[in-house]
Amino acid sequence: MSYFKFYFYFSAIIGALQVIDGIVLVSSSNIGAINLIFSLLEMLWVLFSVVAIFKVQIMKYVPISYVAYNVLGWVYGVYLAANSESPETLSVPTWFAIFGLCFGVYFIISSILAIKHGAKNA
Repeated sequence: MSYFKFYFYFSAIIGALQVIDGIVLVSSSNIGAINLIFSLLEMLWVLFSVVAIFKVQIMKYVPISYVAYNVLGWVYGVYLAANSESPETLSVPTWFAIFGLCFGVYFIISSILAIKHGAKNA
């Protein structure tokens, strides 16, 4: 399997995990075990996305947008932590959880489109 196919097939799965994570965060608005596991997988996928930026010849916007989304999320997370009174009171704002859910939908769709339209050119 080429890196192109590997990356985009698993990216669709990561996008689905982001959607599930967003739903869980919107419904409970706290950080639980599911969120932590999904966050670790998403952080690991950033490394694969950085590699994909250099290895994938077409559809580079998908890994670039994933890395950008995560870096912005990390920056916002640091901002939230810095302005939180204590780690126990730290919660993810609903709008940010919805944004993550929407990004997950975008990531699934763009990954599937990459597989469908880009695999013949990879």
